[in-house]
Amino acid sequence: MFWRRPPPQRAVIDFDRDMHAIVQVGKNGRGFMCGGHIVTAASCLPRFSAFKPFDSKDLFEYKKILGRLGEAPSIAAQCEFADVVSNVAVLREIPPTLEERYDGQYELTNWAIRFPVSAPKQSPIASSVTQQPAWVLSLEGIWVKCLAENHSSGIRILELPFELDGRLSGSPIVDEGGAAIGIICVPIKNADRKNWIDIHPVAARCLPTWLAG
Repeated sequence: MFWRRPPPQRAVIDFDRDMHAIVQVGKNGRGFMCGGHIVTAASCLPRFSAFKPFDSKDLFEYKKILGRLGEAPSIAAQCEFADVVSNVAVLREIPPTLEERYDGQYELTNWAIRFPVSAPKQSPIASSVTQQPAWVLSLEGIWVKCLAENHSSGIRILELPFELDGRLSGSPIVDEGGAAIGIICVPIKNADRKNWIDIHPVAARCLPTWLAG
């Protein structure tokens, strides 16, 4: 009689829990909790501060930029990292004052509910493209399964049953283990106005090492 080793259990995403880790950023963007911070697309920010590389205190603050998903933003935050090339930004919530707490203001960031960051599957051959199952949260708050095609330049989303909307920018691309492997940045039309550029940044590659490392 032969004994067979049981197959490894497939990771299960806690969809309800993970939805609470996605927040509103500005009027038309999203972000997700990660390590006490909010990761989002830089294009979701209303403006950028002046570049002062030697001023460690140069943290740009935004009033009423964060909120629960689907609600009007009411929480202040400061930008601690922004890269306009990869279109990625990291915000830290500014805790409410005692007066704001008395008026009903709440803290949004939750260390217990957050997305870990993981690198997407990579082929040992540098020029090869790999694919893996992934999940995206739709505008209606439904987790939709798709296919993440991993290129050297980023992630392309395939087999999504709807067209990406600008309000999805900043949402995580989640793997089957529940980790964020990419950040949705809405496709933009290139100069000829015909083709779509739909490569999304890889979270582990574009985020600062103190957050993703």
